[in-house]
Amino acid sequence: MRVSWAAVTLDEEADGFATNLAGYRIYRSQVSNTSVWVQAATAGAATTSIVDSGLTQEATYYYRVTAFDGWAPYPT
Repeated sequence: MRVSWAAVTLDEEADGFATNLAGYRIYRSQVSNTSVWVQAATAGAATTSIVDSGLTQEATYYYRVTAFDGWAPYPT
């Protein structure tokens, strides 16, 4: 299954720097309304899609994608 998302264009920090994007974390669940997500993949900053393989046919999957930066001491 191909999972796609829009690229991050804004930096949430009000520091005046350009977006300091390090990459994306892609999470999967078979339940839509959950607080339990399994990390399915990590993608680089220039990537806006992945192929998630090894899934069960006819099953429904839900995804969430989070962006992260590499700023120390609090990379997010």
